[in-house]
Amino acid sequence: MGGRVFSGVVDQGLMYLLISILNFNILILGLSIAKIITQIIVVVLNYVLSKDIVFK
Repeated sequence: MGGRVFSGVVDQGLMYLLISILNFNILILGLSIAKIITQIIVVVLNYVLSKDIVFK
């Protein structure tokens, strides 16, 4: 559970960083590139954290 909360915080932090601070709000076909980048990072992070927790 803690890993999912952590990855949610990372998701929110990266979105804030990319859109608000770095002004990286590019839309392609209505999709935010910043959101796609953060979701790829969060999926990999969830995989790594879940693998570490489940297969100790």
